[in-house]
Amino acid sequence: MSTIASPPRLLIVDDDPSTIRFLSNRFAHLGFEVESATDGLSALAMAGRRAPDLLITDVRMPKVDGPALARTLVRNGGERMLTIVISGYDDPQVRAFCREVNATFAKKGPTLWAEVAASLTAAFPAVAARGTEPGASRAQGQRFTQHRAATR
Repeated sequence: MSTIASPPRLLIVDDDPSTIRFLSNRFAHLGFEVESATDGLSALAMAGRRAPDLLITDVRMPKVDGPALARTLVRNGGERMLTIVISGYDDPQVRAFCREVNATFAKKGPTLWAEVAASLTAAFPAVAARGTEPGASRAQGQRFTQHRAATR
């Protein structure tokens, strides 16, 4: 009997619906199981049910902001979770927060996807090709899961 690995789980948290749609579509095509929330409080509830493999979070959001969300998830066992912080603001405070939670940074704008893909590539070399190919398959997402399992 063969075991089929579940796709990697991604949680996108941003108060901008267009950013959520954009990233959700890209990652769904790569074979990720995508969940999203428009504020950190909702994201905490989702992550409490099942921890994500990857967190993409904005910094400034209602209810619970990105820094509080990431700190809480890391403190509650998410230290192996890849975290990518996205923001329109690239300032020393945002960069300090990224260092604190061992996150990478991607600036919102026309290069957002390239920066997110670069973060994935740096953390998981096996996904380098998938991050840049728009027609990636679900099987490629399974290879990401196998890589995550091997590194845990």
